[in-house]
Amino acid sequence: MSNIYKPTRSKLLVMLALNKSTAAKLIVLWNLPALFLLAGAYEVGTTVFA
Repeated sequence: MSNIYKPTRSKLLVMLALNKSTAAKLIVLWNLPALFLLAGAYEVGTTVFA
């Protein structure tokens, strides 16, 4: 039996510590660079094609 699917105690604690709002904040923070790139591309597009 491989040990891949058996979660370790620390992983379980981390999963329990991350409630929904914390997880949502982390997702937003990880996606901030992409959001800034999209906003920049939109600004450039509206400036060039306006």
